[in-house]
Amino acid sequence: MKEYVERPAHIILTSERGRRARLGKEDAMDDYFILIPAYEPDDRLLELVEELRGRSGSLEANLHVLVVDDGSRRPEAQAVFRRLEELAGQAGPDSDSMPEMGESRTKTRESRTETGFRLMLLRHPQNRGKGAALRTGLAYLRRLAEKPGVVVLMDADGQHRPDDALHLAHRCLYGANGLYLGSRHFSGEIPLRSKLGNRLTCQVFALVTGQKVSDTQTGLRAFCTAYIPKMCKIGGERYEYEMRMLLEFAGDRIPIYEIPIATIYENNNAGSHFHAVRDSIRIYRVIFEQIISFAGVSFASFGLDYLLYALMTLMIPVIGANVLARLISAAFNYSLNRKLVFHHRGRLGRSLGRYALTAVLVLCADTCLVYGLTALGLGALTAKLIAEPTIFIFSYLVQKNFVFVRKEVPYVA
Repeated sequence: MKEYVERPAHIILTSERGRRARLGKEDAMDDYFILIPAYEPDDRLLELVEELRGRSGSLEANLHVLVVDDGSRRPEAQAVFRRLEELAGQAGPDSDSMPEMGESRTKTRESRTETGFRLMLLRHPQNRGKGAALRTGLAYLRRLAEKPGVVVLMDADGQHRPDDALHLAHRCLYGANGLYLGSRHFSGEIPLRSKLGNRLTCQVFALVTGQKVSDTQTGLRAFCTAYIPKMCKIGGERYEYEMRMLLEFAGDRIPIYEIPIATIYENNNAGSHFHAVRDSIRIYRVIFEQIISFAGVSFASFGLDYLLYALMTLMIPVIGANVLARLISAAFNYSLNRKLVFHHRGRLGRSLGRYALTAVLVLCADTCLVYGLTALGLGALTAKLIAEPTIFIFSYLVQKNFVFVRKEVPYVA
């Protein structure tokens, strides 16, 4: 079997090189928060919680386990949550106050033992999706975490071992700042749809972000509690939330690390609630939404350029009309890309200068590509049709990674 090592999932994006939150080791980040969203779970969730509780006594940190019921209805699932309520609800009464949840009134039960183990249960009155359940839990932890600690997200369907989750928390606690992924090794008896789906998504993610990640669909993730506010702002109600998380960290140039974990698929992954078509569409829509917005701005700029050109030719010579129309449409394109597509907040002069340079590069690349294709024997129109999509992708990548590149976001405890 291939030997896995910890590595930054990083090609273009740089890390903060262990600038560990400006926190000295003496500040003792000694709280592990395990967040488990659950929808129609079975006894594997109970086994997971019991195993975590059993390991809490040997940890050098307090272990807080938060389970979020995302509106389960089946009697079998209700029996599981009743058992969890018995474990978590003996210490005190229910509480309702979760203002971050909006219209969803969330029941809370919790208990704490002398061994440093704490179990909490939140419940949605109706199913809202994995992303919504994660934000519910994170909003609760945001108020609960009184000092720096580590949050671990894990699934309730038996895919993640407690030992892997605790190891990930330990690596996050004592490792470099960033997002830690528990990455699976997709070999052996893995469901074909899972293997192919993950491979394709990883390739597309690398193309869009310039960052290689071997398991974009893993639900086992860890990060420091200082990132909870950031996580609460990420959109997405269902599985697309996890992809938005990766895109957000990649966009802010915060390193993503991968730690090998066991690959577990029971009964051909029958316990998963992932819908192959519907949820895949949501995920890929998230990945490509920036490119789609970029294309929309490009078409709008072309329309403005053509309209201005047509109007100006009625008043001034053709060359002057073409130059003025192109300058105005370029300013329009720059402004929309900066504000709506890439959400850039850097210095105006710097990005504007880089944009002008990119325009020259794009023009040269387009000309050279068309010339080369015609030299190979293609017709002028055919060469142009082939060149334009290539130049479009080139322009997008240059603007994303050069013109409107986002600064590395520092960790603030």
